[in-house]
Amino acid sequence: MERNTKYPHLNTYRDVTPAIDEAIKTLDFMFDYQKTYFAVQRELKTALFRLTDERFLERIKQENNETLLREVEKIAPYKDVIMKLSDDINIFEAESKKLLEAIIASGKIVGEEFDAIYPYFYNLAMDNTSNDHIPTELVFFFGEDTREKCSTLPDEEYAVLCYLLIKIKSKCRYFFAYPHLADELVLLADASKDMPYRARENFYLEAADYYDRARQRDKAMTCYKKAATIAKDNGDTQDSAQAMRKYYRMNQLFPKAMQVKVDEDEIKKEYGKYAHIVLEGIREKSLKVDPVEFTEGFAEKLQEVMWKVEAAIDKEGDFHSGYQRWQLMEQYFSEMKIHWRNPKQMNPDMMFD
Repeated sequence: MERNTKYPHLNTYRDVTPAIDEAIKTLDFMFDYQKTYFAVQRELKTALFRLTDERFLERIKQENNETLLREVEKIAPYKDVIMKLSDDINIFEAESKKLLEAIIASGKIVGEEFDAIYPYFYNLAMDNTSNDHIPTELVFFFGEDTREKCSTLPDEEYAVLCYLLIKIKSKCRYFFAYPHLADELVLLADASKDMPYRARENFYLEAADYYDRARQRDKAMTCYKKAATIAKDNGDTQDSAQAMRKYYRMNQLFPKAMQVKVDEDEIKKEYGKYAHIVLEGIREKSLKVDPVEFTEGFAEKLQEVMWKVEAAIDKEGDFHSGYQRWQLMEQYFSEMKIHWRNPKQMNPDMMFD
């Protein structure tokens, strides 16, 4: 699609999202609840294998596998649509990466570029298993000097970008990095009173989840509380209860002396038929964490340690094992004179893999 823009890379950007969205509607019966492009592509690959692999087709005929035969019969009329959709999703990812390269080369992002690349960021953020598709350069570029690189974006668009970046980052090995993204998202949610309440609620929840991973759990609890308050003020008591469930579940991680006092009678009075949701957070058993994580300055030290951990993994190879990272974390914390115990040491009866 030709764009009337002063940015040449946008004029050459091939936008296939309308065709993809239309085809996904046509093939809706094939997909589960998650219809992000990458999730859809996984389903399409399975479907194309079943439609085109002669050995597979011969085997299910010989075995008279009625379930698979019915599935093949159901999707067979849509073979061309499936093939075209699969090709379009590949084009979408390739075109989006080219656009990302142009944005990185320019050193900034403007509104027209954000509009064009938004579907790519959205799909990376919302897909539960998109980690293999996340370009490291995306995380690094937007992690440094973020506001300066996005200076032309209005606050609401910048808030959306921060939200998406935090979600994208949570799915890759650099989940811990760039805490300023969560800080800025919270500030924007605090200031943007005219923003739809659901957006502000989601911003607080995403920031809270990040703060948990980054061991800034006091900030996490504050954000869960803010999300609960916004939901309740807008008549959504159930959503508010869900946020408070997370609030109280996190409360259990703190050393006893630091925990917020719980008044179950007050919770029942405030939340009525949804009180059981909040109370689940109080009664659920949580993994124990080392109390050292709640000492002053630990979160900042964690940032330093995790960058060293990932640098070491670049050299020795990623075994995709928690134990590999825990061992390195223990080593680097020890060099800082911090005795940190990993989740297995704190929960010896639990299986971690």
